[in-house]
Amino acid sequence: MKVVLITEGSRTIGFGHITRLTGIYQAFEEKGIMPKFYVNGDDTTNSLLSGKSVEIINWIENESSLFEKIKDADIAVVDSYLANLEFYKKLSEMVGLLVSMDDNIRLPYPNGVVVNGTFESENWQFNKIEGVAYLFGSQYMPLRKAFWNIPEKKICDTVQVLMITFGGEDFRNMTPKVLKGLNEAYPNIRKKVIIGSAFNHVKEIEEYTNENVELIFSPDADDMKKIMLESDIAITAGGQTLYELACCGVPAIAVQVADNQKNNIVGALKLGVIEFAGEWDDEGLIFKIISNVNVLMSKEEREKKYKIGKSLVVNNSSKKDVEVFIEIFGEKSILVRTASANDVMSVLELSNENEVRSNSFNSEPISVENHKIWFAKKIQDYHTVFLIAEINNDFLGQIRFEIENNKAVVGVSVRKNYRRYGFGKIIMKKSLDFLKKSRPNIISVFAYIKEDNIPSIKYFQSCKFLPVQEILFNGFKSWEYIYKYDEQ
Repeated sequence: MKVVLITEGSRTIGFGHITRLTGIYQAFEEKGIMPKFYVNGDDTTNSLLSGKSVEIINWIENESSLFEKIKDADIAVVDSYLANLEFYKKLSEMVGLLVSMDDNIRLPYPNGVVVNGTFESENWQFNKIEGVAYLFGSQYMPLRKAFWNIPEKKICDTVQVLMITFGGEDFRNMTPKVLKGLNEAYPNIRKKVIIGSAFNHVKEIEEYTNENVELIFSPDADDMKKIMLESDIAITAGGQTLYELACCGVPAIAVQVADNQKNNIVGALKLGVIEFAGEWDDEGLIFKIISNVNVLMSKEEREKKYKIGKSLVVNNSSKKDVEVFIEIFGEKSILVRTASANDVMSVLELSNENEVRSNSFNSEPISVENHKIWFAKKIQDYHTVFLIAEINNDFLGQIRFEIENNKAVVGVSVRKNYRRYGFGKIIMKKSLDFLKKSRPNIISVFAYIKEDNIPSIKYFQSCKFLPVQEILFNGFKSWEYIYKYDEQ
């Protein structure tokens, strides 16, 4: 499966889009899919995405070049403030599925999926477009892999560590001002100060260092998680970091440094996830930050925000997002049809896969001669409905129903390289629909599974088959499962 991620990021515009898509990239990797980044950016991008497949390209000015590179992509994910509606429309017609990452309903995005993980976005009112799936709410905000499995955080009786983080570039030069103010107000509290890779004012920050100030240069995601879990309060901008802090359960004081952060802050403030100090150029901003720190000195207040944040941000949201993308792509792209003589060798190759044979009730390898004879009979047999699943004309798997009166027994197998994608559920759903249309008298479908074949048991359960009984089937202890059409 070919997946491309299209975005922008640089010293001047920041790295929020890249950070967000990194979680999506890693979730595809977990599925055995290797995406490729196409980034309109500068040399800082390569270091930020070290170890990943990346091409730096000004795709705004070289749109045709980008389209030539990605024209056969199955899924394209775009996270951009620069792309116009025409760009999205062209892309949606070119790829299998378009996923548009959004923060403020910037455009009427074309067919595909729109993801908006902003706090409270699930309650926004807007005109939805037919043919678009909307994944709105903080449970869909993609997080980097480091934040997928967060341990419980201890809430200290007193505040011992303040974290200061204003992104990879801090283009408003907030860090030295905030550090100076916190040093004056809380000289004995330790401060962990994040220095991003594109900072241009390090010397100014260094002027305010002392024995209670630790400067941390260009931390990766694992480092950031560790720092967050060690911190009692964070002072931060209103971007992607808000969600990582919430996931870790760190009470945050937000400063709005860009217009596009407003929705994040408004939603988080409404839900009680953060305290809000104001916009970056507000008069008395440092005083407001200190006032909010004083509020969060209360252990009770910090515990409250810890619980709210942990409840709103799903730590494996990137994986859930990608599962939805693949499912929607599969629903759109998978075809189930009647088997023909041309499928004979594809079915044999699949049937002789080691895993398929070991889970079968007859585990002996199948010879070519015997298979050809058997296959020719089966595709002609009225009591058999033999189906082939394809995706973009590629053989995906086989489904066979053996018919007796108004009942059927099903067998299904999926090619090894597609099993991790979750396509099996889609294949079964489409096959059950096909069976009902072609044989409307069928009222139930049975499946027989070896009792130690746990993955198959979970699979049939996910396809709405219900357990009936444990039985001896073809000499093996097995489970009998049933799917009833009238109960669906």
